[in-house]
Amino acid sequence: MEANGLEAWIRRVAASILVGVVITLLSGLFPSPSSYLLLGAAQWGMPLPWITQVIYPNAPKIFHWSEFTVDVGFWSFIFYASYYRIIKRRRAVEPLKAE
Repeated sequence: MEANGLEAWIRRVAASILVGVVITLLSGLFPSPSSYLLLGAAQWGMPLPWITQVIYPNAPKIFHWSEFTVDVGFWSFIFYASYYRIIKRRRAVEPLKAE
């Protein structure tokens, strides 16, 4: 049974959000380029740093959930726009190859 247009769109958006969460979590493993601008603080996450730690012994890491949410939205949009545009182009080219 083939899903109708709304169900397919919901699946694509859900997959994009899942990929956005995974990429955002992976970006938290690497220091942010803006981390070098602040002396005495380390930051992780891309494009917005969403983990901050003041550099002194036993300092806790501070999680900025609003920046995390913006990063998820950013990466989800990038994935949705690029991946599904590629699929749309492939579907447009496939009928031409069959002729």
